Amino acid sequence: MTKTLQEKTGSAMMASYREASRVKEDQVKDAKTVANMSRNVKAAGGLERPTFQCKASMSTGDLNAKASKAKKLDSEYAAVSKSAKAVIASRDAKTLEDAKATLNAKRDEASKLLGDSDGKVADSAVRDSLQKVIDQVGQIKADTAKSYWDAMNALQ
Repeated sequence: MTKTLQEKTGSAMMASYREASRVKEDQVKDAKTVANMSRNVKAAGGLERPTFQCKASMSTGDLNAKASKAKKLDSEYAAVSKSAKAVIASRDAKTLEDAKATLNAKRDEASKLLGDSDGKVADSAVRDSLQKVIDQVGQIKADTAKSYWDAMNALQ
């Protein structure tokens, strides 16, 4: 096995490929990434770590055939690695997009509640507090879905 193939099929890498292969089309922003991942996994013969045994007693032809197979698998796992990264990035992009949309819907709901409660509450401190949270939520420009979910929980 070539060193690059060993790196591409190490335990951590294989775990990341399996994670990406479990992602469904409705969980990603670009469904083509999932189809591409599936094709690349199939071309590589699945997600089982490849093993090669070379013995000193093997002929040069047999050794060359093993080396050729390793090079082919190296190329196939390079494609699996690239497509796994694309699937995870697409999944993360969709998660972020969904979190933003959910937060915006909750902010709109809170703004409506604030407007509807004008003059109808005994303590305006509650309305002031809600307005403050709405303003804070409107200023979020984060790159992680967790930030949006945390803001939504504060708004709740």
